[in-house]
This record gives sequence, structure tokens and C-alpha cells, in this order.
Amino acid sequence: MRRFGWERLPLLIALVAFSTPLLASGLTGTTMRYSGDDYCYAGLFRQRGLLGMLSTTYTSSAPFAGNRFSLTTASGLADAIGPLASAVLPGLVLVCWVGGLVFLLTELRRLQAHQLSGPETGLLATVLAYASLAATPDPIQSLYWRSAMLPYLAPTVLLVFILGLMVRHATALRVSPAALIPIFLLSLFAAGLSETAASLQLVVLGLLILAAHLTRTELRPRAPAAIGLLTTGLIGSLIALAMLFLAPTNWALPHDLPRANELARVLSMAVHNGYLFAYRSVFRQFAPSLAAFLIGLMLAHRGSQSSAVLRPTSLTRMLTLVLAIGSAVALLILASMLPGAYARSSYPPGRALIGATFATICAAAALGWMVGSWRSGITRRSVRLSSIVTGLVLSSLSIFPVMTAIDTLEQYPGYLRWARVWDERDREIRTARGLGNSSVDVMLMDNIIPDVAELQPDPDFWYNNCAEWYYDLDRLSANLPGWDT
Repeated sequence: MRRFGWERLPLLIALVAFSTPLLASGLTGTTMRYSGDDYCYAGLFRQRGLLGMLSTTYTSSAPFAGNRFSLTTASGLADAIGPLASAVLPGLVLVCWVGGLVFLLTELRRLQAHQLSGPETGLLATVLAYASLAATPDPIQSLYWRSAMLPYLAPTVLLVFILGLMVRHATALRVSPAALIPIFLLSLFAAGLSETAASLQLVVLGLLILAAHLTRTELRPRAPAAIGLLTTGLIGSLIALAMLFLAPTNWALPHDLPRANELARVLSMAVHNGYLFAYRSVFRQFAPSLAAFLIGLMLAHRGSQSSAVLRPTSLTRMLTLVLAIGSAVALLILASMLPGAYARSSYPPGRALIGATFATICAAAALGWMVGSWRSGITRRSVRLSSIVTGLVLSSLSIFPVMTAIDTLEQYPGYLRWARVWDERDREIRTARGLGNSSVDVMLMDNIIPDVAELQPDPDFWYNNCAEWYYDLDRLSANLPGWDT
């Protein structure tokens, strides 16, 4: 349907507005260097190289989760570049996140699942990324700290790309074996980044296999190809999970993992933690979820008739779809809770909940899409009025991401100062080492990432020990003043 040019203006305003906080976060991310566990990955990489680090940490005790073979690999590759890789990764992962969502939505359009235009697709992708980051319990660790971003946010982004590839190949009635190889390898790598990533990925792929079996829409002829692709990803994820669980490093140190007869307790704790997450999300995620819901509603209402995938043709179908989406989100939240309940008998850290948060935001957008697609009460004479209302809502929603961007930019000078001091301290250590000093004292800096320690005055502190490996020193102590001056 041909649209008037002025009707696109609110859409473009919203696209720019929701992109602004992501750009501000990417800019702030350029100030990141090494913090916490980053020193340990960098130190082991410097001492043993990538293959040596992989072999050592997977088979014996390590200062980090050595069973996460993909995380060790990704961290080692970043350390081959150096600390500046940590400055590039936040912006890069945001670009890949939005780009991956655009890729997935574009491939879904090829399946006639929707008829969104390019700007509309970009807006939906940007809103999903922005709202997920705004709603996640610990956005700073999730995006800025490399040792948290790689095991939790990166696999979420990779899964989006994997699903996009699956949709692309599912358009063919037969899938070539060559198409299965990258899907298998990407699924294996993404699930190997963390136990939470593996758990979430398994549930997502399993639910999609079930949906492909049950579908009765116009996509039914493509179901066999989709099931083959999804099963390939599922196999890669299962192998990764087995590698994570069976890694010798898990048994190299004293541990107190639950026994088989305690699994019911673990499941009960995971369910309780899932309830806590849902309860807390009502307050923390309300505004971002509402934004995703309204954007989904408006875009579905603006567009042409979508396919029957998310278009309720009756109240019964509407309720069925709502129940299905709610059940899927509940299972994904449970999947996010299981690793923490099993390995730590506790509620997972906020950084580990970015995947569950992303699932709830996507669910909110899907529910909005269903409501917007239900046009039984809309007549032709109301279309122009509806377009005006849509423009007003899009323009109003644009205020919130702009405020988020302003808040992020206000914090940028503090991050920039930390980065400059870190770079100066790094040069001082390297200069001292070049002069033959093996014992170095440096400035004590504040930690820039909440709940992630910096180098300490105590030279026996474990992050100091990791930094000693990285700088090839015998002793490193951050005991000098200067940060507060």
C-alpha cells in the first residue's frame, strides 16, 4: 500500500531516537580496557598461547571457568589484539545485535511472515536491542565488561544470526548438507560460551522444533527443512553442553555439585528464582516492555496483512497464541535459572539474565504484533486517523531513548578519565618491565565496572597475580595514591 511521505516522518524520528542510546553506549564502550577476569585470560594467553591456554584451562584448575571452551577461545583471540579489543567489542556487539535482528526479520519477510519496509524492520530491530539492554538487571557488566559480555550477550547475538541462517535455508524445500555445517559449528560455539547460553539455546531450538511439527499455517510445506536445520543446531548445542559438563577442570578443584537425588531441589530452586525474576521484571522491565509492545502493535497496524503465523483470526486463536508465547518465555526464564541453581545453589548474577530479558522483550513485541494484526474492528475510514495516532505514539516513545542517551553521555567523561589513567598506568608498568624491574608499584584506581575488582594493594590478590602473568612480573601492587587528585 502506498503511503504518504509525511507518514514516514514519525517512523524515521523513532528510528533515530532509539538508535541514539545504542550509539552512546558504543561510544562509552570505547573506554573499556582490562578489568577483573580479563587480566586472567590475558595473562594465560601471554604465557601459553591460545592452544596452550585452551588445553590447560579445560583439563586442569584455572582462575576462571575453563570448561567454557568457546569463551576461552574468544577471549584469547581478543587478547591477541590487546586491551584495545575490549574498547571495540561493546560497539561491535551492538552493531551485530541490531544487524542480526535485521537479518532475521528480513529473512522472515522472505517467508511472507510480515511485510515490513526497510525502515520499519530497522526500527523493530533497534527497539528490541535497546529495550533488552535497558531492562536487563546489569547492563554495565552485560555490555562493557568483556568477561561478562562474551559468555552471556554474545551467544544471544549469535543465536539471532543462527536463526536467521535457518530461516534463509528453510525457504528451500530441501536443505543441502553444506548449509548444515555452519549452523552446527555456530551452534556448538555459541553454546560453548557458557552453561546459561547452552541451556537457553537448547530450549529455543527445542521449542521451535515443536512449533514446526505443530504448525498448520502456510509455512507447513517448509516444516521438514526447518526441522532438519533446527535439529542440526540442537545437536551442536547438546555436544557443547556435554563438553561443558564433562570438562576435567570441573573436577580439578573441590566442589559441592548436587547429586542425582538432589535434582528435584535444584529444579525447585530454579522455579523459585524464575518467579523472583518475573516479579522483579514487572517493575524493572515495564517501560521497555511497553515500548516493545507498542512498537510491535504500531508496525503491525501500519503494514499490510501479515501471514497467519502471528495473526489471530479469532479470540480462541488469540488466547492460544498468548498462552504459547507465555509458556515459551517461562521455559526460557527457567532455562536461565537452572545453571545457577545447579552449580551455585543461588540466584544467577544480573549479567547472566540478558538472554531471559531479551526473550521477554521479544515476547512483548510479539504480543503487540498480534494485537496490531487483529483488524476485525478497523474500517477503511479509520485508517487515516489510525496513522495519525501511530505517528503520535511513535513520537512520544522517542522521548525515552533520548533521555537514556543523555544519561549515558553524562557518564562518559568519568569513563574516559578511567581509560586515560589505565593507559598511563599500563605504559608505566611496561616501561618499568623494560628497564628490568620485576617488582612494580602503581596507582590504585577505582573500579569502573560495578562489583568487579581492580588491581589491589595486596600483591597476592588473585587479579594482581593474573596481571603479573600478563606483564611478566614477579610482583605487582596497586598501592600508590593519585586517583583522587
